[in-house]
Amino acid sequence: MLLQNRSINLGNKDIFDKISSNLVYNCNIDVCLLILIQDYYASILDSYSTPKFKSMDADPIESSDQKQIINLMREKKRLIIARDDDMLFDNIEYEHLITGISQEMYIPIFSQTNGDKIIGCFYLGCRKMNNAFDALLQNEYFNSDLSVISYVLNCIYNNCLIKKDFFSYMNMACEFYKNHSCRINHPFNVAYWCILIAKQIKLDEKYYFELYIAAILHDIGMLLVPQNIVNKSGKLSDNEFSILKQHTVFGFNMIKNLKDHIGLNDLDDIIRHHHERFDGTGYPDGLKAEDIPLLSRIIAVADATDAMFSDRVFQSSLPQEKVIEELSKNKGKQFDPYLAGIMINILIGQDEDIKSIIGPITWVSLIITTKSNCYNYQGNMINNDIGYEFYCDEVDFKDFIGEKSNEIIDCSLIVEKNNRFYEYNVLLGKVDTGCIFIKDIQYKPSNQYYSMYWNLTGEVQDNNLHISDAAIKKIGGNLITFCCIEQTPLNMKQIYTLKVLFENGEAIYVPGKNIRKYQSGNDTFYDFEFNNLNETIRDRIFKQLFNRQTEIRQFMLKASYYSVANNPK
Repeated sequence: MLLQNRSINLGNKDIFDKISSNLVYNCNIDVCLLILIQDYYASILDSYSTPKFKSMDADPIESSDQKQIINLMREKKRLIIARDDDMLFDNIEYEHLITGISQEMYIPIFSQTNGDKIIGCFYLGCRKMNNAFDALLQNEYFNSDLSVISYVLNCIYNNCLIKKDFFSYMNMACEFYKNHSCRINHPFNVAYWCILIAKQIKLDEKYYFELYIAAILHDIGMLLVPQNIVNKSGKLSDNEFSILKQHTVFGFNMIKNLKDHIGLNDLDDIIRHHHERFDGTGYPDGLKAEDIPLLSRIIAVADATDAMFSDRVFQSSLPQEKVIEELSKNKGKQFDPYLAGIMINILIGQDEDIKSIIGPITWVSLIITTKSNCYNYQGNMINNDIGYEFYCDEVDFKDFIGEKSNEIIDCSLIVEKNNRFYEYNVLLGKVDTGCIFIKDIQYKPSNQYYSMYWNLTGEVQDNNLHISDAAIKKIGGNLITFCCIEQTPLNMKQIYTLKVLFENGEAIYVPGKNIRKYQSGNDTFYDFEFNNLNETIRDRIFKQLFNRQTEIRQFMLKASYYSVANNPK
């Protein structure tokens, strides 16, 4: 096991370092670790050691690992000393936590509110066998230091509980979002755009978390607006629009008593003012220009951008050129002109920020492939600093994984941002009812033919000549990603013909089969792989792609010149 240096929260790192440095330099101790124990894992929060151990790294310790003494300490609820000549406990041969250690001591830290619950451990390790532990346990000053370490760890543990509770509230909110047509991905996309804007304007990183959370919850008040108004396909009446506008106040009221729970003091105000307009004609309070909170102004631009890119009951998604045009037209009116210019530059640059795709909480599709089937689940993935927790309240993962564990051949997750899909390989960890712990994720770049995201219309036809309307999202030389507009279920083994209707009126018919399907919001997407495709047809597809790319480049070049000439300082 290797060590990982991490910073302790709540400003307590100096306390840990001071106590540990005294032990390392005066008491023949080589390694000191502060370990936090949560439901299924123990993780190293911080370390202090001699130079030999400085550059090491560590993985979380699973509670089911019978070789780890820290789990024995949890079971026995007492201090444990392990030495090279005595590693056998209850007929089980245990292992040292760190390679190169000859003796180690695990000191349990108990909860100050629940005295029987172990929340962590203060670990001491020595490279050579000595009597350091015996001397320390008889030292009254060391007992005083342990009291301080216990206080520090209890503070951290309580903060983790607060954070976990807060994310549980957010998970419940997202479960409600699932019942709202075309809305589940929207708040997460807005959060993504917000972070990209924040990076461009060099916003202090201490505001990133609050901005991200506010972006996800910005429309939480919509849950209290009648759904016949939210999902109305036609124009709203004056009375209906007045009711709809109340969602900002509803959100403010819902969040104001929750904000202090996690230390986000301005969260309610940010949500209240995300529909204010820069010219003062917005709602609910008619704030103007810099009187509108900065984070609200960022959300306003990101919210409008994603809304224009999204298919909704009352409008189809707009092409990127039109989105840029609308942002430019509303500079200084609806939007802060500087922030709108930043958003335009982000769209012109078309840079993908892979690191920002996964945030503190992200809506994802988890795909588990077995030897005989492919399972797709949607839910929240929460970054808990030692890995990720995927929540889907509709599934008992404990039973499912238990039955299928030997059959699983692949596990991946897909995140949708701006009608683009990002795929990650997944390393599964501990499984519980409604939750899967994910040890690690790795971005998986596409390895298919040249392709591009392009919103087109089409049709899917089976051998019985049954036709379903399709929305094309991505097209390339060997694969097309699409969804059926009427949510018609398609067979994964059957050969279909997919008609793609391009913007210039040309229709191309492509034979193939669906090799994978996955949920994103309320839509089911299919990856459609070509089958025995005539190369002439493939050439026609490439010609369309290259022409489209040329059009986009020409537009972006013009937009770039316009942005430089008109972007306010």
